[in-house]
Amino acid sequence: MRFEEKDRDGDLTLDFEEFHANFPRLVREAVGVEGIRRWFDEADTDGDKTLTKNEFFAWCMKHGQGGLHDKFAKFDRLQTGSLDYNEFERLCASVGFGGEARKIFPSLDEERRGVIKLEGIEELVKRHSENRRLSARAKEMLCMVLLAGAEAALSAEGASDLRSKTKDWAIRARDAAGVRVELHALLSGSGAAIVDVMALFNSDREQLIDEMEFQTTLKTLFKCHAKPWELDAVFESIDLDRSGSIGFDELFEFVRGRRHAHDRRSLVVRRLSLQPPPGAAWALGDIEWDVETFRSLLRQNFKVHDVKVADVIKAWDRSGDGQLSESEYLHHMELFFMSSSAAASMALRQLWQQEVRSVALSAFHVVAAIDRNGREEGANDEEEERHARRAPAE
Repeated sequence: MRFEEKDRDGDLTLDFEEFHANFPRLVREAVGVEGIRRWFDEADTDGDKTLTKNEFFAWCMKHGQGGLHDKFAKFDRLQTGSLDYNEFERLCASVGFGGEARKIFPSLDEERRGVIKLEGIEELVKRHSENRRLSARAKEMLCMVLLAGAEAALSAEGASDLRSKTKDWAIRARDAAGVRVELHALLSGSGAAIVDVMALFNSDREQLIDEMEFQTTLKTLFKCHAKPWELDAVFESIDLDRSGSIGFDELFEFVRGRRHAHDRRSLVVRRLSLQPPPGAAWALGDIEWDVETFRSLLRQNFKVHDVKVADVIKAWDRSGDGQLSESEYLHHMELFFMSSSAAASMALRQLWQQEVRSVALSAFHVVAAIDRNGREEGANDEEEERHARRAPAE
């Protein structure tokens, strides 16, 4: 869990109850309320009964001595004594920060060689924290790594708790669709934390589930007797990025039925901006706006950034109902259209209000009309994605 998610009143500090909620269930049960209260009092260096991000980070670093090195080392697949970017991204993804890896990596790559050295990682983090080279998000990610490390000592017990429930589980379906439905029902109904679900499948503690681990677990723990190719189809339906492994973000979405706030795919969508490429001889104000031109620009932008329409729907769907309402669409489309340049924002805002907004709204209604289920105010994500794929390239 992240600082902001537990900071329920949004005041950028944690009171004791919010601090207590940060800890994994197994840690809370092992230490108890009074033990965590002692930690809180120790972390509250100014005695104001609340913790700032910096106080929380300092406490995590003090109590996680050696934890960063050990946690980082688990993702050093070739045992080189360092993490390259891909390995570091997997580490970030294991604690729900995969989408932040690219921003955090440079602050830990001290020698600018494209790797993070494991030797002396705690000293480097402390030094960069003191000279303010670590962002608030980097500190938050490192805190989650340390808290995950605190849970590691108890993870065998947690995995055992969930594993004991599987004794009564059996997936009876033989086809991929049925296996997926039953698997989801069992995992979501267990109420287990995603890290514990990951541990059921994961034999190498890498926080990624490969095809072999997936099939083996379904056959043994879930007593599933479906054919291997049917299990392959279930695996592929969860492995949405076609990477050959199921990561934290994908497992969270499958079990919970939604994406968490910092899902890497949604973060990519939020950072998109409908702007001409650098050095282009044209500007948005030069375009004669109509629906097909607007949709063509969207398709091109999504293709360049390797973003699927379904990812856009899920990132912009604030209500979580699986559809994109007109108000949700217009809110995010305006942000998507606006430039990050303050100098150009006034002209773009005027262009949006006077020309582009009405065209964008017409484009929305064109796609919404594709919906076969009679929902007039929302566009089904699968239908919209199919429609986008059918649309001719400009």
